[in-house]
Amino acid sequence: MKKTEITTEGNKIRRKKGLAAVTLCLILWYVHTAQAEGMPVYNRLQPVTSGVNAPTAVDLDGNGSIYVAESSNKRVRIYSQSGTFKSSIQGFKSPISVAVDGNGRIYAGDKTEGYVAVYDAGLSFLFKLGQGDGEFIQPNDIALDGAGRVYVVDKGMNMIRMYNSDGSYIGYIGGPGSGTALTPDGKFNSPTSVEISEATGEIIILDRGLIYDSYGALVDGARIQKFNPDGSFRSSLSKYGTDMLRGEMFRPQHMAVDGQGRIYVTDSFYNVVFVYGDDGDASNGNSDMYLGAVYDMDFPLRTPMGITIGKNNKLYIASLLADRVDVFGIESFTNMAVSPLILSYADGQCTVPARQVVDIANNGAAVLNWTAATDESWITLSAASGSAPAAGVSSLNIGTDLDGLAAGQYSGAVRVSAASGDTEIIQVELTAAPVPFIADAVASYTSIEGQPVMLDASSSSGCIISYEWDIGNDGTYEYSSAVPGQEHTFALSGLYDIALRVTGNAGQSGYATATAIISDAVPDADFTGDALSGSAPLNVHFNNNSTGYDQPLTYEWDFDCNATPDSSDVSPSHTYEAGTYSVCLTVRDADGSEAVLTRADYIAAGPSGCQNLPVMMGAAYYSTLQDAYNDAADGAVILSQAMSLSEDLIADRNINVSLAGGYDCGYTDNSGETILNGTIIINNGLLSTGGFILQ
Repeated sequence: MKKTEITTEGNKIRRKKGLAAVTLCLILWYVHTAQAEGMPVYNRLQPVTSGVNAPTAVDLDGNGSIYVAESSNKRVRIYSQSGTFKSSIQGFKSPISVAVDGNGRIYAGDKTEGYVAVYDAGLSFLFKLGQGDGEFIQPNDIALDGAGRVYVVDKGMNMIRMYNSDGSYIGYIGGPGSGTALTPDGKFNSPTSVEISEATGEIIILDRGLIYDSYGALVDGARIQKFNPDGSFRSSLSKYGTDMLRGEMFRPQHMAVDGQGRIYVTDSFYNVVFVYGDDGDASNGNSDMYLGAVYDMDFPLRTPMGITIGKNNKLYIASLLADRVDVFGIESFTNMAVSPLILSYADGQCTVPARQVVDIANNGAAVLNWTAATDESWITLSAASGSAPAAGVSSLNIGTDLDGLAAGQYSGAVRVSAASGDTEIIQVELTAAPVPFIADAVASYTSIEGQPVMLDASSSSGCIISYEWDIGNDGTYEYSSAVPGQEHTFALSGLYDIALRVTGNAGQSGYATATAIISDAVPDADFTGDALSGSAPLNVHFNNNSTGYDQPLTYEWDFDCNATPDSSDVSPSHTYEAGTYSVCLTVRDADGSEAVLTRADYIAAGPSGCQNLPVMMGAAYYSTLQDAYNDAADGAVILSQAMSLSEDLIADRNINVSLAGGYDCGYTDNSGETILNGTIIINNGLLSTGGFILQ
């Protein structure tokens, strides 16, 4: 039964809330259709939502960065002008106000500890205003003027307290009323916000001065008071009530003032921003009047608290229960978006990295004029300024200059700033890998005259575009190429000096020297005979295949290698009598270099009419005794024809071999003798001979 009661009551509550929501939507619709002349046109923009949680206050620095105080989370979070989270300040108990001056100093008011702390632009703590902790009962809002003075709304003490930029106390504006009667002009009851009008220099204060309601009860009202720069009272606009259509505030929280002096007030009961401005009537002192309200029925503000407006004409509203900072563009606003915000470059040693394009978009309603700058000499910009039309895009090309840059990692930044001061930082990362510019020709080369030499500059380093070679180092560069290798043939032997000049892609030059030791070319002796064996007389024609660099060549033939020249013809013929002969050829080139080729036991001429070779073992025939011995088995008999053999025989095998000489051509009769012109050496085994004459 209890469950049913709760459910029924809950349904009633939901129905009442639903009715209230519909009523509010209708009221807002009427407000929208009944905006007064002078009410600025506005557009809802992308809100700041990244990590935002229960924001209570908001302000901007000169670069358009957004500072959001979160009382319940004990922190102040900082965002770029486009809403990207950058950093935060921790260590508060309950920060309820925040402001930033022209030098980037940050002022944050803590309700629990009753202080306003000051931080530098690098987020380092500097000092606290006045006496520090307990200086304020409730530092509800903070404003700064062009002279560096700091104005703090002390809601609990019902006054605006003023300080110098060094934190020293100046004085106060206002003070409490009696608390039992109407709060007079110039005094305060629960002041909540303070602003300095750039248009007039006035000090504008939002408070809840006591008034009588329709029942005669004394209640907290809602009014805007203006004071001259010297702190004297100027005017007051009371706007308390429940009639939204007349711009009556019920629960005002904070306010902001635009460049035209219009006042924007957040109301956490109606969840709108009321706008008040000059009525244009000089006869009544140009009193303020209600102009209209800023809201979005599709994305309603939920308990709007802190509010500020930038020089970009964008309104920022801390929407407490929506966990976001809502953003509205007012009339001719600019809304800069820069992409990408991180650029990476890597050089290819000898190639400059390609420029990258950064888009500077303007999602606003007025022309966006921008400037770009960097502190790094290695970062290049295609332009220092530009503009993007409303709802348009402009571009900036960013590149790198590697000239004179040592190898390593480099980090830099490009600042893109709108005329309003909104600034985005583009991070630029560079991996530089330049190499030293060095010419290397290799210390020395060796070769032979007439043969090509590959000159090699591949060990040179740097961004080289040409290689030049001076053969003889006489100042004349015979070769120029884009590749490091160069082939050269030295015509004559000798010692040569070589110079190398390399040219880099930036026009720089490097030099190196080398030497070349070129040796004399030696001819190559080579020949063949057309008939190497046969019966005597054996006519042999010799084909001369010798070559040489230093022409002409001369030839000396010794047909039996007896050290007596037999012919100087190029390719001679010679007739051999029976016997085995070695042939020697000496070749000389034009500068006297020579080469000798000996073909041992090259010619075998048998007895007249005999076609068999002069040595036989078993069924095999051989040109020399040595050839037969090398093939012999233990107990073998080597037969030789009755002729003259010219050779040495070395017996070095552990076998027993017999030599039998004096045989006829068919090896059937050994009635003659074999003459051996040479030496027999026995190193191993046994060797017996018969029919041999050793000469």
